[in-house]
Amino acid sequence: MGYAGQVLPIPAGVSTNTCTKCHGEKPEMEFYLRTDTKARMSACKDCKRAYERSRLPEKTIFMRRWRRENPKRVQAILAKYAACHRGELRAYYKWRYLANKDRIRRHKSAYYVRNKPRIIARVKSWRRRHPDLVTAYGRAHELKRRGAPGHATPKQIQERVAMWGWRCWICRVPWEQIDHVIPIALGGSNWPANLRPICRACNMKKGMRRMVLAT
Repeated sequence: MGYAGQVLPIPAGVSTNTCTKCHGEKPEMEFYLRTDTKARMSACKDCKRAYERSRLPEKTIFMRRWRRENPKRVQAILAKYAACHRGELRAYYKWRYLANKDRIRRHKSAYYVRNKPRIIARVKSWRRRHPDLVTAYGRAHELKRRGAPGHATPKQIQERVAMWGWRCWICRVPWEQIDHVIPIALGGSNWPANLRPICRACNMKKGMRRMVLAT
């Protein structure tokens, strides 16, 4: 039995356990860790939640209060666990998404409708604080759409811009755009070695030509 009542194959590389309550075979990540022995509990999370709901809420209230009062400790625990189980977590979250795709989409849509003004304000604030990343992401998306070979991450693009002193590689004024030394139309790639910072005026003059600085 899959997650949330759906029958889904468990991907290779994901450890499984059998729940002693519902007798279903589920990924190991669907079982809580014991705090003393660090071993997995015998009942799955769904069965454990059902059992906890049948009890008085004092324990839940206590745990929620502890998490609110110790956010740094909670963050450190989660980061340490994620570092030790990175591959397994990636496979598990992919499996969980496939098992609950419709429910997750409905939840995200409802959340966006309820918090639309706050989300828009947060995105605008992030874009104002990270103009370089906005430019890099936009350029990467456009080149992917056009089918350009190669790939450069925003961090690699920032490193290329920093290497040229955050200035246009032709006229040395502050940079505004990312230029392909060998244009895409002439067979250029999107690898970092083919990218340089450039100002808008020089980019318009250069067009789809190859330029070499005089030495």
